[in-house]
Amino acid sequence: ANLKRSEIAAQNALRINPQSSEGLIALGGAYGEEGREQEAIRTLRRAVALAPNNETAWQMLGYSYYYAGLNERAEQAYRRITELNPTPPQPHWMHARMLLYIGRTQEAEQEMRAVLAANPDQFKALAYFGGLLYYEGKFDEAESNLDRAALIARESGDDTPRMMAAFLYAARNQREKIDRRILQYRTEQEIDGDAAYWLGGIYALLGERQLALEWLKRTVALGDVNYPWFERDKNYDSLRADPEYQKIMAGVRQRWEAYKKEFGDTSEESSTGELTVTRDAALNLANLWVAAWNAHDLDLIMVHYEDAVELTSPVAAQLLGSTDGKVVGKPNLRAYFQRALAAYPEIR
Repeated sequence: ANLKRSEIAAQNALRINPQSSEGLIALGGAYGEEGREQEAIRTLRRAVALAPNNETAWQMLGYSYYYAGLNERAEQAYRRITELNPTPPQPHWMHARMLLYIGRTQEAEQEMRAVLAANPDQFKALAYFGGLLYYEGKFDEAESNLDRAALIARESGDDTPRMMAAFLYAARNQREKIDRRILQYRTEQEIDGDAAYWLGGIYALLGERQLALEWLKRTVALGDVNYPWFERDKNYDSLRADPEYQKIMAGVRQRWEAYKKEFGDTSEESSTGELTVTRDAALNLANLWVAAWNAHDLDLIMVHYEDAVELTSPVAAQLLGSTDGKVVGKPNLRAYFQRALAAYPEIR
């Protein structure tokens, strides 16, 4: 009910001022909390186009990309936050998580070691570092960090350290070491997609098939369909051949592919290690660009351009009265496009 009220309030604010970045951030956040990632991403992309230095907008967009399984996009969003404000540890540990999910584990480890050098007693940073070490197979170092995280967080209601530790103990078949609170969670009460997914992995490691599947279903119901990571996550390896698991994953893949088609990770790694753009991704990007121009939606048009963009055009020379027709920087490009749309209202 509260989320619905927030959504309505944000929509009402945007009716008054459609260019309000605050309204777009509030609406995108509400959509994300409701598991409506497609609407969240559309809205939050408009927000960051209007307010490219707004950390909250990038934070929400990064999380929506992550839930949608667009991990390259999510990595870029969290990297942007760390560039805007390098001090807070949370964007760094989220960025490190995205690096793990796209297979750049060495970079993730380096970032987390730097975070902990600056914040040695941050229990969530310790927990995520321990989780990363677990996925790297460095169990002994993982255990020492997870034990310390759990000790610091012993009075906290945040179970992240205990869940990360449960990965390690379940993988070692040490059920007795898992904090009893972790195994008391109930699917119908959980509202966090991360926690639901982690619990499914813990039960899969413990060999408790039915509970693992129930938690995975709950994860998907909460909007988390990170298919690329789900396919790679070793915690779920025991379920790969299970027909019910495969059915769930088929649905996850279908939703992920729909997100990828509209917003997706446009970059793929070539055999030389360089980033290239696939034909389908390029065609999709071009279609989105054309649609934005046909709609005369300046916010959507500007999503396609970087801050340091440079454009040279004879039309720009004519409209701006310049000799070289060069437009440098995103604010100047926006102003030029706005003038062009006013001068050529029939443009399609």
